Amino acid sequence: MSRLDRKIFLVTERPPLVAGFLQLLHATGWESAFSIVSPLELSNALAIQEPCLVVIDAEPSFDWQELVDLRRHKPDSLFVLWASRVTPDFALAAVEAGVDGLISTKLPLADASQTLVQICQGERCFRFDAEMERQPLGAVRHPSRKPFDASWMFTECAPER
Repeated sequence: MSRLDRKIFLVTERPPLVAGFLQLLHATGWESAFSIVSPLELSNALAIQEPCLVVIDAEPSFDWQELVDLRRHKPDSLFVLWASRVTPDFALAAVEAGVDGLISTKLPLADASQTLVQICQGERCFRFDAEMERQPLGAVRHPSRKPFDASWMFTECAPER
């Protein structure tokens, strides 16, 4: 087992996530202690000098601008979003916010831990389950009440003379 040379924070207000995070850290082979902080305490917790690994529970809504500001103030730290529901808009917002990684809670433990290790080695990784959740389009299509007459599409037309 090895030790990560960063202070580790799990940012959540959901206690059930702690057990899963502990399993994730154990699967990476790290013997590191971690601190649990609420999103409201994160700015104060990051007021330390050493680089950090900040894993943020992305289920409750959070302030994207605050995340951008934290990244700006702690450029030597790594910020990872941990979410079960990943939509295309969410993934795009994560890229635009400059996070170092996005890990789905639905990934197998071995895949999630390998992704976390890659992020800590300097790679920018976004891993989520194969079926990205799609949000419905603005307009809902309703089938026509009249049957579609396709016969006109297959008739031969002679050019006009």
